[in-house]
Formats: sequence, structure tokens, C-alpha cells
Amino acid sequence: SSSIGDQTRFITDMLPNLAQIIDPQDQAEFIAPTEIKTNVTQVFQSFIEGFSACCNMLVFFIDDMHWFDKESLELLEVIARIPSLTCLFIGTYRNNMITEDHPLAASLQRLQMEEFDLLAIDLPPLTTETVSYLLSESLFYPVEKMQELSEVCIQKTAGNPFFLKELLIDLSRSGNLTFDAVNGRWDIDIEVVGEKKVMVN
Repeated sequence: SSSIGDQTRFITDMLPNLAQIIDPQDQAEFIAPTEIKTNVTQVFQSFIEGFSACCNMLVFFIDDMHWFDKESLELLEVIARIPSLTCLFIGTYRNNMITEDHPLAASLQRLQMEEFDLLAIDLPPLTTETVSYLLSESLFYPVEKMQELSEVCIQKTAGNPFFLKELLIDLSRSGNLTFDAVNGRWDIDIEVVGEKKVMVN
């Protein structure tokens, strides 16, 4: 907290979980609306610099970056440009939501022009074989018995890992996925799975 001085309350108000590792002030210092953006940038930069001083590398995992606005991305760019910082940013986003005029597209282009090491990894939908292995590990069945169920799951989820997880949760909540204590495995009614609606983005 020493790296951000009297701004601890400001940063814990924005990120409440940080109160577990830093002691916030009783009251945040008043900041004029016109100065908030500059202050946010300075406080976060100081906080990251202070945090990085006690470790060799910081790893940032940022999900759903297709929802990010211009200001949030600019803050990440400031952090990425801290000279003393050794870090790895891992971000996820949906390709079909990133148009040419999306703030993320502009941000990535700027970083690429500044010769940052950028690596794009395209994650294709899960295959029937992969889903079979996932179901086998989750339900405690031999993988060869999961072929038919995995094909139905693929039809309902288009191989989207999140949708597959939600499908299994829905089946459990509705009583169609039950644990067989005698055989030590989960039983699932494939006909019920087939009646489920197709999940779409």
C-alpha cells in the first residue's frame, strides 16, 4: 500500500477484493470529476509498479475483452508500457464481436506498431472426441461409452465449453444428472439431453 500512498481507499473502492491485502483509508480523498481519469491511471500505475517489485513477473488474465471500453483499454496500455514491469497479459475475446472500429482492435494495432510481442491463438469449438474425454472424466464412464452422448452435446452446444458446462449444470439442477453411489458414476438420460434447446451465442 505504500506505493499508492493516501490513495488506498480510492483503489479498494474500485477493486473491493484488494482490501484483503492492503489497508484502505477511512475515507477517500475528494477528486474533481475532470481529474478522475488521470488519477485512476496514476494510482493504478503506482500500484502495479509497487506490486511488481516483489516478484519476477506479473501475469494478468483478462476475460471477455470484447466488452471493454476505450478508457479501460487505454489503462491496460499504460500498464503494459511501464518500463520496469515484466508481465504477461492473457486476454480472451470473441472474434465475431471485434469489428474494425472496436476499441480493442485499435488497441492491439497500437501495441503491434510499438513492437510488443503479440500472439493470437484461435480456439476452435470442442470436437466430439474432446467432449467424449471431458464427459468420461466428469461422469466416471469409460470414454468409449461417451460417443453418443458427446455427439448430442455437440449438437446442443456447438462445441462451446461454456455452454457444455451450463448444459451439465442444468441437467443436474433438473434431476436428470444423478450420482450412482453403487457404481461410483454419474447417470444421465441422453433422451432428455436431446430434448434440450440448442444454445447459441
